[in-house]
Amino acid sequence: MESPPFSALAQYYDAVMGSVDYDQWATYILQVLQAHGATESAAIADLGCGTGAIARRLAAVGHPVVGIDLAPAMVTTARARGGPIRYGIADIRHLPFRGRHFAAAVCLFDTINYLLTPADLTTTCAEAARILRPGAPFVFDLNTPFAFENYWCGEEQVIVNDPDLVAIWDGRMESDTIARLDLTLFHPADTPALDAPGAAQLFQRTVEVHRERAHSEAEVRAALSAAGFTAIERYEHLTDAPPTPESERILVVAHAP
Repeated sequence: MESPPFSALAQYYDAVMGSVDYDQWATYILQVLQAHGATESAAIADLGCGTGAIARRLAAVGHPVVGIDLAPAMVTTARARGGPIRYGIADIRHLPFRGRHFAAAVCLFDTINYLLTPADLTTTCAEAARILRPGAPFVFDLNTPFAFENYWCGEEQVIVNDPDLVAIWDGRMESDTIARLDLTLFHPADTPALDAPGAAQLFQRTVEVHRERAHSEAEVRAALSAAGFTAIERYEHLTDAPPTPESERILVVAHAP
């Protein structure tokens, strides 16, 4: 059966992302935030928070954090993980916050790539500017065109093969800018296994279709500038070096008007 993105995946997301060093990623983001003026007690909005992996690590060092995500199942999973974090279900194009309350905003793990049009990107940047205090950093990452062409596309591959989960990745380019991922999950069925000695666990097959857009540098700069952001900087992921044509992921930092 086919499900919306991050519905069936939510409870298995951390397993699928098992190769990600969340501690390293969070340490890097904290360094970037501090370098751009976000103090240790700064209130942070985590836009597209997923299962809360980064939000929990930001909160652990003293940041008040509010996490929002469009996928209800991801928010449910994040809440179940615990931590002193307020979570909510919301679209990053229509944030539920009033006023410029936040000293920083982060938007990580391809969330911006899930915006499939330049108009959606512009709207999201305007919403980020609306909730940030003057000069506050907006920090987000992007999958690059190089990453889509060289890592999303290719032969179908098994990325998780565990007793309770098999995940199969099948990525391709739908157009010059849109990458499509068919993520097939074989996971325990909602129907309990037969309660009999030696009965096999029942599994079901779910396919989630994910689409991401390769936003160009010009589009990103235009969207940020239209929202009034200044001092726009780009980095190779996990470094303070500028990106190259073969960068797989970049980090963007801009300061609110």
